[in-house]
Amino acid sequence: MRRLLVLVLAVLGLVLVGAIPANAATKHAGMPTLTPYGGYIGNYLAPDGFRVYCIDSPLPWPSGSTSGPSSVDSLVTTWGSTLSPTELRKLNYVLLTYGQTDDPVQAAAVAAFVNAYTSGWARDLGAGYAAGAWYLSGNVQVLSVYDVIWADAEAHADPRGTATVSLEMTDSMSGTVVVHASRATATGTLSLAGAVHADTGESVVAVTADDRIPIRGTPADDAREYVISAAATFTDSVPAAANLMLYFTPGQQRTIRGATTGDIQFSASTISSPIPMDFSPVLTTVVASASASPGTPLVDRITVGLAEGSRPWRLRADGSPVVLVADGVLYGPFSMPPAQSDDVPDSAPIAGVETVTIDGPGEYSSAGTITASAPGFYTWVWTIDSARQDSVGAASLPAEYRFASPFGLPEETLTISIPPRRLAATGNAPGDVSAVAVALLGFGVFLSVGSGISRRAERWH
Repeated sequence: MRRLLVLVLAVLGLVLVGAIPANAATKHAGMPTLTPYGGYIGNYLAPDGFRVYCIDSPLPWPSGSTSGPSSVDSLVTTWGSTLSPTELRKLNYVLLTYGQTDDPVQAAAVAAFVNAYTSGWARDLGAGYAAGAWYLSGNVQVLSVYDVIWADAEAHADPRGTATVSLEMTDSMSGTVVVHASRATATGTLSLAGAVHADTGESVVAVTADDRIPIRGTPADDAREYVISAAATFTDSVPAAANLMLYFTPGQQRTIRGATTGDIQFSASTISSPIPMDFSPVLTTVVASASASPGTPLVDRITVGLAEGSRPWRLRADGSPVVLVADGVLYGPFSMPPAQSDDVPDSAPIAGVETVTIDGPGEYSSAGTITASAPGFYTWVWTIDSARQDSVGAASLPAEYRFASPFGLPEETLTISIPPRRLAATGNAPGDVSAVAVALLGFGVFLSVGSGISRRAERWH
């Protein structure tokens, strides 16, 4: 009878073994009786040849027909908790790094790590180290490997990156964007608003982990001020993405293995304070000639510069300089050299007006459209007035800006004179001149000279 019972059990065992589907997962590397309840802990060999690990501890091991795998970036545990992306990344990292092993000790340690986040004890004890270690029953050998794996995952499974972006302006239009990424292998993209790369004119620029990008501001031509913003986004590869390969066995435990490596992104940005665009032009002038004859074109020479502390001459969006007008008024004639003053006297007569177009520091000359016929002293006064500019020019100057040269500057004063002549007076015989009227026509002053002059009048040249 005993022999018959043994035979029946043997046949039944063969039948049961033969009932395991060909596409079922099978136990592979692990510790057969290590868990506190004497169960197996380790990996299984999936039908596709990969080592996989159970995640549903309350259910039977996956001896049935196993399907998959499918890539998932979300995982819900048996008790309904959804793992975080960080937990997924840690699981993926450990499974990719240590999971495809034939070593039973390492396989048991990896399985314990998986249980730390997916098992019933992860629910009861809280997901973490203790929940996984519980399955190892204090086995020193496996715990030592578990500790190494745990420390490695904490240090490297979920890497982070930080970035900084700063703006260094050398003037209102030129500067540098400085970018830095904490991960030396990261590459990124810098997006600019209100500025472009100074060399290429592009607003989107590829950057490295430590980079300095020269920039040129791009304010609207008629804007008094503008802002520059810069945003850098970096990407770097990491050992594991937040995903897993998931296998299904109906009515039994699901199993997982590592999926793919991944990328992380991190970014930083900055925005400038409002950047003023106005500059303060000034000028000095000197007459082309200190004296002239009636009818001669009167030309003034102008030197344009910038006031101390002024911003550079503004450029338009196309790179051309902003164009301004300077107005020159010639006052005169005066019978005496005019006294210098900051303001023009109300009674000063105007001989003519000139306008000169200026587009930066340098030398200019008036057109010479003014001529004077009346003899006397004349003086120039030049102004640069924001009210006289077009919209772009007005926006480029300080509000209500007005620069005016002083009235009566010696270097801005000239004389108009008519060459004088000696005229013979009506009198006695030649040589016996009783009176000579000398007309000093140059200044309209006539002098009478007594009879002491006896020689014939001659023309002065």
